[in-house]
Amino acid sequence: MFFKKAEELESFTLIGLKSDFTAELNTKGEVRIEGIIIGPVYADSVFLGPEGRVRGEIVAKTIIVAGTVEGNLKAREVVEIKSTGNVLGEIFTNKISIMQGGVVNGKVEMKVNGSRVVEFEPTIV
Repeated sequence: MFFKKAEELESFTLIGLKSDFTAELNTKGEVRIEGIIIGPVYADSVFLGPEGRVRGEIVAKTIIVAGTVEGNLKAREVVEIKSTGNVLGEIFTNKISIMQGGVVNGKVEMKVNGSRVVEFEPTIV
């Protein structure tokens, strides 16, 4: 991170491990949250670290959760819940990945633009 160009650093926001905010976070680019945010988060990409906590909705193109979220996730592309991730809220996305150990307590709604549903007939052996 320390050797990136200035224009790349402008699009990166870090909420450190010992940081605690109560506010709306609205930024372009990537946000990495290791601390605590109470309020909504709006960004292009959000990574919530294992110790990170968000109490509020997260809206982004890509959302990766390794910490805890109490609120809805709205991703235009993908939501990934890591094995240490915990989501209490609804998830709206095109694609989702939940690793073994990851927890989601809430509704998951996926857009299915142009996809086909294939019916499987049960086979009796």
